[in-house]
Amino acid sequence: MPSKRMSIRRTCIIAATSFAACLLVVLLRFLYLEDVWQNINVINFIVAWIPFVLSVLLAFIPDKEMKLGTRIKWRIAVVVCGLGYSVVLWHQQTLTAALATSDQTGLVTEAVKSANKHSDQQIAEVRSDVKGVKTDVQAVKDAIAQSTSTLSKSLGEVKLPTTEKAGYSASFWPVKLAEWPVREKSLPLTKGVVTLDFTFRIENHMAKQTKLWLRLCGDCKYAKEPSGFQNLASQSGGGEPTERMLTVGDFLPNIAWTPITVDVIPPPGVTSFLVGVTLGCENCDPIDPDRQQALTVHIQP
Repeated sequence: MPSKRMSIRRTCIIAATSFAACLLVVLLRFLYLEDVWQNINVINFIVAWIPFVLSVLLAFIPDKEMKLGTRIKWRIAVVVCGLGYSVVLWHQQTLTAALATSDQTGLVTEAVKSANKHSDQQIAEVRSDVKGVKTDVQAVKDAIAQSTSTLSKSLGEVKLPTTEKAGYSASFWPVKLAEWPVREKSLPLTKGVVTLDFTFRIENHMAKQTKLWLRLCGDCKYAKEPSGFQNLASQSGGGEPTERMLTVGDFLPNIAWTPITVDVIPPPGVTSFLVGVTLGCENCDPIDPDRQQALTVHIQP
């Protein structure tokens, strides 16, 4: 009795059922994923199971020449082969993913080891440099300490020179440098007054806190007070009435002071008189009134 052939409709139903079963497996396997189509494992799974679906379709294609028993064996063999292929292919994908993960882990581990090794080398170099810097700093400190000690010792051995003494000389004005100082001069008597100009200069070293005293002869008088001078007799209530003082301050050496004009009323009948100039400063010799420099004025007839 001839076997009844399987219709195309039944074959499609079986294939569709098998495909739906595969999809159900996919859904159950990756149900927890939010976007299964963006997951490489889902795609690999689907690709791996495509041969199985095709094998199902191939297995149920009607074969007119085969007997029923043979067709059943053939179909089972085809389905088993397709299933085996899918299983092997899926296992391949799993091994590939595991191997890639292992390689990445190895690369990361090696990179971390290399970075740690490089960091250790850099840290060792920095520590070596720091030790060198500490050594250099200590050497500098020792050198500074030694220099300070040597300098202190040297300063202790140095004998500072005593303050240099300053001298002075007075002269009539005007005067040429080659003729300095001029201590005698003939001047006219105009309406009973002799007008004289004189100056002074410091010699050798700068004079500190300098003061100048001007003293006329005993019977001489000032026609008017010389500019810038102080009348010590009127301030102190004593002293010489013809003595005046000028505060100069610090004065450099070898420079002539601005000419000083003095109007003197000499005693009647004299032909000459003296004007004493005395200078004192912190680094000058003590003032000795008897060692004042005198300017001699000869009255012209």
